[in-house]
Amino acid sequence: RIVIWLEPRIGAAPPLLREATYRRFNGQTWFADVKDIDYTPVTEDHLQAGTYSLIPWKTNALKVNIGCYLDGGAGLLPLPSGVGRLENLSATVLARSPLGAVLEEGPGVVVFDALYGPGATIDSSYDERQDLAVPRGEAPALDAAIAQMDLRDKSQAGTLAALNQFFSRNFSYSTFQPRAFPLRQGETPLSRFLLRTRQGHCEYFATAGVLLLRRLHIPARYAVGYAVHERSGGEFVVRQRDAHAWCLYWDEARKSWRDLDFTPASWVRIESVGHGWVQSLSDFWSNLRFELSKFRWGQTHLRQYIL
Repeated sequence: RIVIWLEPRIGAAPPLLREATYRRFNGQTWFADVKDIDYTPVTEDHLQAGTYSLIPWKTNALKVNIGCYLDGGAGLLPLPSGVGRLENLSATVLARSPLGAVLEEGPGVVVFDALYGPGATIDSSYDERQDLAVPRGEAPALDAAIAQMDLRDKSQAGTLAALNQFFSRNFSYSTFQPRAFPLRQGETPLSRFLLRTRQGHCEYFATAGVLLLRRLHIPARYAVGYAVHERSGGEFVVRQRDAHAWCLYWDEARKSWRDLDFTPASWVRIESVGHGWVQSLSDFWSNLRFELSKFRWGQTHLRQYIL
């Protein structure tokens, strides 16, 4: 099912739309602490209705138009990295969290412009205690994986290159874990992935990437959202199966968070196999539902013309 419609206005379409970020890993799950979801209201520009400045001083070189659902009238907006300003947004309440999530309460469907660019993001600066934390039970597997990398260059750029090479040469994408690799005593799903199966879906790559970065003294966080890759005419469509997870790492030279995705690019092709004519029928209904929803919630000019 199509869940997001995106049209480039200025520049290229963003490769990733982020909804949320996490930094505490425990067992097999990423958690958000209470202070990580302490949302701060964002006020509307009193001179321009529907405009919200997330980073008031930032110059935004790129712009996209995004359409998505707010189920139940509330939800996290899927936004490009480095977003600094939102325009033409119908919102009752808009708020942002310290970890870069933007929560909206408003109509069931929203269509708005997101202005963004490289540089500063709305994420808080790194916290050494939390953004470098590694669970004790995962440390042995992380150290064993690091021992297999060529880390002669100790700079941040050299470390990132070694990590990219480690994943691209030794790992593959899979939507499931093979039955031939059950968990051994004292083994975790992550250690099995890193040292034995070396195949998994994006959550495995993102989790392993974040914890390896931290073990190598680079602050990192776990991000979730959607990948944008499928063109439909002059627009892009984003489907449920495009949901994705990746890493954020702290770029010390630029003093900002940057996206880093270790999942093999083949994941897009693998997830798209076997849909055929059923997808075409589903697309027709998805587009029709979206257009009707836009009319219902006043997100199109058609209503005023009819009136």
